[in-house]
Amino acid sequence: MAYQWWHCDWGTRETRERRHSKRGKDGALVVKKGTRGWSVDDIAGEAERRPGHAPHVINPHPLRMLHGMTPSEAAKKAREWSKDVQTEVVSKSGAKRKRGLRSDAPIMAAGVISLPAEMVEDWDAYKAVALEYLIEKHGPRLLSVIEHLDEEHPHLHYYAVPLAGEPFDAVHAGYAARRAAEKAGEKAGDILKAFKAAMSAEQTVFHERVASRFGLMKDGPRRLRLDRAEYKARRAEEAARIAEKRAERARAEADKEQARQKALQTAGARIGAGVVGILKWAAALVGVEIKTTSEKEAVMKAQVRKAAGAVRAAQEAAKVAQETAQEAAQAARAAGMREGYSEAEAQAQAALRVERRKTEIQRRRADEEKAAREVIEKENGELMAQLDALKPRGERSVFSMR
Repeated sequence: MAYQWWHCDWGTRETRERRHSKRGKDGALVVKKGTRGWSVDDIAGEAERRPGHAPHVINPHPLRMLHGMTPSEAAKKAREWSKDVQTEVVSKSGAKRKRGLRSDAPIMAAGVISLPAEMVEDWDAYKAVALEYLIEKHGPRLLSVIEHLDEEHPHLHYYAVPLAGEPFDAVHAGYAARRAAEKAGEKAGDILKAFKAAMSAEQTVFHERVASRFGLMKDGPRRLRLDRAEYKARRAEEAARIAEKRAERARAEADKEQARQKALQTAGARIGAGVVGILKWAAALVGVEIKTTSEKEAVMKAQVRKAAGAVRAAQEAAKVAQETAQEAAQAARAAGMREGYSEAEAQAQAALRVERRKTEIQRRRADEEKAAREVIEKENGELMAQLDALKPRGERSVFSMR
């Protein structure tokens, strides 16, 4: 089942071991250790795949930046911000005084946005939408966004730091809600509820703005608590939804390609008319007559035919994507209605058909672009030759560029 994955934590100045308490079977309170609180340097080391910081990655890839600075530079900015932050402390006697942040206080928000491995073909579009959302959400506080493709699921990491004079609440909604509950004198359980409610609201916003555009569900199967039949039915609906979203994007790409081809045709016609006009004007100066040959007319007609072929190919890709979406929907519905039917096989076949069509279209487009470049280079050579022929005897032509 494909569902969204967005998580936001934070980094501190120093690495420390966290403790949490839990009631045992006998009702006694047990304090456990081992949960690690990451420092900003730990986070940057894992993101940049420094030796010893990413043992879980078998074949680490070089750092791939999507926005802003490196994670190490973001960590440095976070430390600089923390130096100017002062907190108010009340002693047992009631006296108030100012002091700097504790070593375990959060100074940098660190988030992860991931996409299921089976949807890797949508990753480029997904990360573009997610990056746009992050920039709009955090603005200048968003210091770094990087991409990781060396683990099972493609994902990106982002790091945000408050502006000068702002509290950490400005970059982490859950922490802001927790601090507000603490100031209001709420109990520990209510403080935790406030934190979870704020983060759940963030999940909802992310789903509306990003994940839902790609057919992803907001909650995973464990939270939904579905039985086998409901789970298979939900997967069927999800497969149909994802296929439909892909078809919509294919139609949009086809429309964009058609508009691009029309713009190229219009620009080509204008440039051609301008060049012919210059040649005729230059020919009139030296008494040379230039005529349009049937060969050039044939080349122009061939270019028009190629442009029309590219538009038809884009429209055909959209049509294939729509048919694939319908096939996936039918296969998914059948999988949800009867036990034992593997909708994964139908989805795999549909995905393979789409990939083959995309490969064919890309190859055809590359051939057309290569042929168009050859035609343009040939015409440029002919034009330069004609301009050179216009030079008056004994003088340099005003058109000569040598």
